[in-house]
Amino acid sequence: MTMKNLSVGERLGVGFGLIGLLFALVVWQYHYTLFGVIKQFDTLQANQAAQKTHFLNVHRYMLEARRSEKDFLSRKKLLYPDRVEKYVKLLDAETKKIQAIEKRTGGRPLGDQIHKLIQIYHSDFKKIVAAWKINGLDHNSGLQGRFRTTIHTIEAQVKMYIPELEEEILTLRRREKDYLLRGSSIYVTTVRQTAAKIIEQINGAGISDENKKTILAGIKRYEDDFLALVEHNNEILKLTANMRMAVHKIEPLVAIGVDEATAQMNSATDRTRIQTKERTTAAMVVAIIAIILGFGFAYYFSRSITRPVKTITRLAELFAPPKSGQETASPDQKDEIMVLTNAMGRMTGHLRDIIYYIIDHVAELKKLSETLTNNTNKTISPQDKKMMIGSLNQMSESLEKKMSQLDI
Repeated sequence: MTMKNLSVGERLGVGFGLIGLLFALVVWQYHYTLFGVIKQFDTLQANQAAQKTHFLNVHRYMLEARRSEKDFLSRKKLLYPDRVEKYVKLLDAETKKIQAIEKRTGGRPLGDQIHKLIQIYHSDFKKIVAAWKINGLDHNSGLQGRFRTTIHTIEAQVKMYIPELEEEILTLRRREKDYLLRGSSIYVTTVRQTAAKIIEQINGAGISDENKKTILAGIKRYEDDFLALVEHNNEILKLTANMRMAVHKIEPLVAIGVDEATAQMNSATDRTRIQTKERTTAAMVVAIIAIILGFGFAYYFSRSITRPVKTITRLAELFAPPKSGQETASPDQKDEIMVLTNAMGRMTGHLRDIIYYIIDHVAELKKLSETLTNNTNKTISPQDKKMMIGSLNQMSESLEKKMSQLDI
C-alpha cells in the first residue's frame, strides 16, 4: 500500500505516528543518558567516595581511641577504657564497610589488614588495663596499696624496736618512688639491695625473735609485692610497645587507602565525564536527526495532502469568475483551503446565475417556439418575422456569452 492509496485521515495518522515515534526516540535517548550518568554517580558514591570516607573515619576514630588510651595511661581513670571500647566498635564497623567495598570492587585487602591490627591494639589495651588494675590505679589500690600498707606497718615496727633502721627504710622508700616515677630497672636493683641490707641489720638487731620474724615477714611481703609490680610494669611496657606498633602500621595503611580511593575517584570521574560527553553528543545527534526527519516527514505528508488540494483549487479558480462578493472564508485566512472555499463559493454562485439565466431563456424559447408553431399555417408579416429572428439571435448571443464565462 502506497501513500496514494491512503485517505487524508490515514495520512495524518501515519505522519503524526512517525513524528511521535521520533519524539519518543529522543526522550528515550535523553533518559538513557540521564540514567547512565546517575548510575555512574551512584557507583562513584557507593564505592570510591564511600571508601575514602570510611578510611578517613578510621583515621579520626583511631585518633580518638589513642587520645582516650593516653588519658588512661596518664590518669588511670576507668572512664577512658570505656571510651576506647566505644571507638574500637566504630572502627570495627568502618573496617567492615571497607572490606565490603573491596570485595565488591576487587580492591586490595587493606580493610582486612587494618581490622586485624585494630584487634591487636584492642586486645593489648585491655591487657594493659587489666595489668594496671592489678598494680593499682592509685597509690591505695592493687599492689601499690598493698606494699604501701606493708611498709607503713614496717616503719611503725622499726620506729618502735629498731630506730636506727629508720634511715634505711626511708632510703628503701625513696628507691621505690624513683622506680615508680622513672620506671628504670636500676632502681629495682637498688631496692633489692637496700631490702637485703635491712634484712641483714634486722637479723643482727637485739630484739626478740618474735619481733624479728614479724618485721622480716613484712619486708618479704613488701619485696614480693614490689617485684610483682615490676613484673606487671614490664608486661605493660611490652604490651604498650606492641600496641603502638600496631597503631603505627594502621596509619600508613589508612594513608594508602585514602590515596587509592582518591585516585580511583578521579579516574571514575574522568570516565564518567567522557561517557557523559559521548552520550550527550549521541543524544544531540539523535535529536538533530529526529528534527530533520520530523521536518522531512511533515513536509512529505503535508505535500501529499496539499498537492491534490492545490490542484483542485487551481481547477476551481479556472471555473470560478473573478471576485464577486461570493467568498465565504475568513479574509484573514490565506491558505489553500481559503482559496478553494472562496473559489467554490464564487463558482457556485456563478453556476447558479447561469442556471437561472438559462431557465429564464428556456421559458422564452418555449414561448417563442409555441408562437412559431401556432403561426406555421398563417401568413407572418415581415415585421413580425424580423422581430422573432432578432429575439432568437439575442437569446443565442446571451447563451454564448454565459457559456464563454465558464472558460470551457
